[in-house]
Amino acid sequence: MSVTKRKPLHPESEPFFRFSDRDKQHFLMLFIADMTVAVRDAYLLKPEETAVMLKFWNELLHRLASTLLALHENSTARFPDEIVFKMIRSEKGMHKQVAWALERSYAQLEKSRQANPPLARKAAPGR
Repeated sequence: MSVTKRKPLHPESEPFFRFSDRDKQHFLMLFIADMTVAVRDAYLLKPEETAVMLKFWNELLHRLASTLLALHENSTARFPDEIVFKMIRSEKGMHKQVAWALERSYAQLEKSRQANPPLARKAAPGR
């Protein structure tokens, strides 16, 4: 996994904060999927390190899935975006994995946006 240097959390510089709710949902689905790949690094750790990583991952997955569900249901009862990213950036020794998943998810979302411009992404009638 190649990653860039860690960036501080600034809402104005994090693309997620400027996304529509639909793109936030898409990004979170991509990020969760990418983290399932990144967390495989735990297989190579000592048991005590694995426990810390898996505890972090389980809690993050729970919160991100809850956020994704709230976005899908158009619910206002969800974590604010700033809290979502603080959770992601808290990382508990998983900086490399989180950074890789973030970069990959942003790139995949951008690729999808280019392949499916906003007008093409609208749901078909009756959906």
